[in-house]
Amino acid sequence: MEQWVNWACTNLMPNLEQVLGGVYGHPEKQVYDSDWKEALKNLKNDVKQVDNALIKGSGWLVSGKLTLADVIVSIALT
Repeated sequence: MEQWVNWACTNLMPNLEQVLGGVYGHPEKQVYDSDWKEALKNLKNDVKQVDNALIKGSGWLVSGKLTLADVIVSIALT
């Protein structure tokens, strides 16, 4: 579970911040086109990773039940 939470905080959320900052504007820093495209590519790979984990498992990221990892990843993607 800790691996998924750590992954969400270190991979998923920074890519989301870059992509959303490029789309909606970022109040603290400018998002350059090349950085945005790289973050979007990484975000697509991140979502594929989540999809693959859900397909391999029982519909949850860890074990056969809802955990904090599922909540953190789903909130980030929401």
